[in-house]
Amino acid sequence: MTAVLEGGDLLEKAAVNVSIVQGTLTAERAKAMSSRGRGIDPDGGQAYSAAALSLVYHPAHPFVPTLRADVRRFQVGDQDTLYAKYKEWCDSYFYLPAWKEHRGIGGIFFDDLAAEQSSFDVEQFVHDVAGGILPSWQPIAERRRTEIFSEQQRQWQLQRRGAYVCFNTLYDRGFRFGLNGGRIESLLVSFPPLVAWNYKVVPKEGSQEDALLHVLRQPRDWVQHER
Repeated sequence: MTAVLEGGDLLEKAAVNVSIVQGTLTAERAKAMSSRGRGIDPDGGQAYSAAALSLVYHPAHPFVPTLRADVRRFQVGDQDTLYAKYKEWCDSYFYLPAWKEHRGIGGIFFDDLAAEQSSFDVEQFVHDVAGGILPSWQPIAERRRTEIFSEQQRQWQLQRRGAYVCFNTLYDRGFRFGLNGGRIESLLVSFPPLVAWNYKVVPKEGSQEDALLHVLRQPRDWVQHER
């Protein structure tokens, strides 16, 4: 099920996907999963079931953060400590080798968690993560949505969206999984409506845009930084 908002004063484009699927692993999908250390037969043929919630918010305002969140359950046959671990995992996963940059400034990423391998309730953890997504984003959006911005700042926002598109199409596991037999419209709906691909855009030294690039190239531990 997909719901899409376009042309809003806060959100230029937003999409919510809810999918519940089951089937049999193809060899291509099975190889991708087995290469990550899971006990999957690389030849495929195993039954699977999956449930996923995906949120993609592309704001019209360059000061409002883009939001991308996916919470999935895939089955075949101390909080700061967790944040540090999954923040590092996020930085490692959302990386563009050709650009030598990370796709965003932060967030968390976790994958292949199993209840029998964890010291906490995985189901409750995923539920808590999903429930905390909007409360963490909305106050920032409401605070910044009326701030004045320049056309140059808007163009920088569009330019940075290029990294989002590149990562999704080249590296994202979920996107590639969906291409193999998934519904193409559910994949493309996550793309922003406008993207700029200008040549060799270099921000002014010492500017906010320059500061952003430093963080994208050298990820920051935000919890430690705020203490």
